[in-house]
Amino acid sequence: SDAALKYQWKANGEKIGTNSTTLAIPGAAVGKAITVEVTATGYEGNLTTSATNAVAKKAVTATVGTVSKVYDGTAAVETADRTLTITKVNASDDITVTAPSAKYNDASVNIGKTITLGDLSISGTAADWYDVTAPTTVTGTITVKALTDATVTVGGTYTYTGTEQTP
Repeated sequence: SDAALKYQWKANGEKIGTNSTTLAIPGAAVGKAITVEVTATGYEGNLTTSATNAVAKKAVTATVGTVSKVYDGTAAVETADRTLTITKVNASDDITVTAPSAKYNDASVNIGKTITLGDLSISGTAADWYDVTAPTTVTGTITVKALTDATVTVGGTYTYTGTEQTP
């Protein structure tokens, strides 16, 4: 009769996975050598595969989309503009990259302003699979704030004298 095979997957010798002929390698196994031990019911001994090379993280450089805000007197980058994108191995990979302390070099209105990102925050179930590098250059724009509902009232009587008048 045919032997019933059992499979025990290991990462650096520690048991992972279930009794299956294939393994979806978990993020916790990144950087570890993977082996599988096969045993057969009714047979003596077992067969262990040679170790794979350690599973390596995917190196990617994050990118930033258009960064822009209306002048508010601060150098802070808007929260929505602090999320960066990466090219994922699988589109469904759950990974989020943000720059919590992103800021413009100053608060003045201008285009092409340098933005400093600070440390990146990487989260999600696929975060262990990626080695994310920040972009080297990020620029953005601070646009002019529109003046609204401004009423200026000038009162009094002035006679031209050739000098500046004080109301």
